[in-house]
Amino acid sequence: MLGKMTRRHFLATAALTVAADPVAACRWRHNHCVIPGCSPQVGLRVRPNILSLSGPQLESLKRGVAVMKALPPTDRRSWAFQAAIHGTDDKTYTNPLFNQCTHSDDHGNLYFFPWHRAYVYFFERILRWAANDPTLMLPFWDWTTYPVLPAAFRYPADESNPLYEAKRLKNDGSPLLSSTVVDDLEIALGRVSFSDTWRYGFSHQLEKSPHGNVHNEVGGLMGAVPTAARDPIFWLHHANIDRLWNVWLNQSVGRAALTDASYLDNPYTFADETGGTVTVRVRDIISSQALGYAYEGVPSPPAQFVAAEAKPVPPRVVASSAPEKPEAKLEKVEAKPLGFEEKRVKLHPLKETRRTLREALPGARPPGEAKSNILVTIEGISAEVAPGFVYRVYIYLPDGERSEDMLRQHYIGAISFFGKTRRERLAAPHQHGSDEFSDQFDATQALARLRAGGQQLDPDALTITILPAVTSRPGRSAEQVRTKAAAVAEEAKVSYKRISVRVIGGE
Repeated sequence: MLGKMTRRHFLATAALTVAADPVAACRWRHNHCVIPGCSPQVGLRVRPNILSLSGPQLESLKRGVAVMKALPPTDRRSWAFQAAIHGTDDKTYTNPLFNQCTHSDDHGNLYFFPWHRAYVYFFERILRWAANDPTLMLPFWDWTTYPVLPAAFRYPADESNPLYEAKRLKNDGSPLLSSTVVDDLEIALGRVSFSDTWRYGFSHQLEKSPHGNVHNEVGGLMGAVPTAARDPIFWLHHANIDRLWNVWLNQSVGRAALTDASYLDNPYTFADETGGTVTVRVRDIISSQALGYAYEGVPSPPAQFVAAEAKPVPPRVVASSAPEKPEAKLEKVEAKPLGFEEKRVKLHPLKETRRTLREALPGARPPGEAKSNILVTIEGISAEVAPGFVYRVYIYLPDGERSEDMLRQHYIGAISFFGKTRRERLAAPHQHGSDEFSDQFDATQALARLRAGGQQLDPDALTITILPAVTSRPGRSAEQVRTKAAAVAEEAKVSYKRISVRVIGGE
C-alpha cells in the first residue's frame, strides 16, 4: 500500500495531468451526452447496484473520489466544490453555483427529483473523468434490500479509504429501520400522482421518507443539507432515489411528470467534467433515457407527462388535539417536548365537522360513493438538530404490548427533519422563514386496513401515537441504546405544538 505522502502526491499528480490535457477534455465532452439537444450513444449506460461491482470497478470508483478530493476547492470539479453546489455551511466559501438545493428550496417542492437527477448526472461525468475510466458508472445503494451501509464505505476505517466518513452513525453496521426503507417506500410508490396541492403525492412522500429519513439515520454529514454531499454515500443514496423515480414511472399508466411550461422551462446551472458550466432546463433532464443511462434491473421509462391537477377543495379540520383553538396561530399554542419516549395524543372531533369526520372514515359510505383522504398533520415541529433516530407516527394504536404486524397495520409515516432543523437554517446562507415546520401524513390507507381487519373506527376514540425508533449494532443492550438515544434527544430538543386531522374530498 502506498504511504500517505506518496499516495497524496500520486493523486494530486494524476488530477493535474488530466486537467491540463485540453485534447482529453475535448474527447470527454465528445464522448458524453452534452445537453440540451444531445443524442445519447447507442445503448444506455447502466448504473449498477453497489453490491454488483467487481474489484476493478470498485477501485475505479475510489480512484475517482480520491482525485476529486485532491483537487483544490476552487476547481469546479473538486469534491468540495461539487458538495457546495448542494449546500455549504461555510459562509466564506462562495460561488454563484453554491447552495442550489437550499436556495432554490428543492427540498419541499416539485423540483426535487429533476434537480437531483441533473446534479448526480453531472457529478457522475466528473467522477468518470477523475477516475480516467470512460466505463465508470455511479452505483446505487438499494437500502431496501440491503439496509446496512456498504462495507466499502466502512472499511478500511481511515483516510486511506476515500469512501470512508468518520462522522456517520451507521459506520457501526447497524441497519436502517425497515419502517423507513420498506414501509415508507411502499407508501410513496403507492401514490399515483407525481404531485398534488396538499403534498401527499409521490414526489413529496418519497422526498420526506425514505429520502430524508435515510439522510438522518445515516447521520453525521449526511444528516444536514449544507453538509450532506460531502459524504461519499450521499451520491449512492441519491442514485437510488433517482432509480426509484424510474421504478415509480414503470408501475402503471398514469404515473407521469408535469407538463406545465413554467415547470419544464426552469433552468439550473452545473459544472461539468471540463471545468466549465452547463445550463439545463427541467425538460432537458426529466428523462434518464434521454440522458443516456438506465439502472440495473429497472427498465428505462420514456418521458411521460401529465397536466397539473386541478386544485381540490381546501381540506377541512375535523379533529384536533387543541379543540378550543384548532386553527389558532401556532405562536399562541404551547410547545410539547418529544424526547425518547412514547407520546400518545387524544384527538377531539370538532362539533361543526363531526359528521364530515364520521363519513370520511372507511366503511361509513356505501361502495361507489366519493371517497375522502384523511390527513394527519403534526404542527409546529421544532428541533435544534435532527435526532439520531426516527419518530414513527401511528393512528388508533392500542396501549400495551404490540407485535411488529400490529405496528405496521397502524403506521402512517415518520417525521422527517432533513433540511428543517434550527441549526441548518442558521447555517445555510439563503435560508429564511420560521424555525418551525409541519409534517403531514395521509392516513387513508392505514384506516382502510384497520377497517378491513374488523376494527371499529370511533371518531371519539381517535388517537395519534408518536413512537421513537432506533436500530443498533449487535452486542449493544437495549439499555445502552436507550441511554444513548435519550442523550441525543436532549441535544435535539424536539417539540411540537398541535396535531390535527383534515379531510379532503368526499363531496
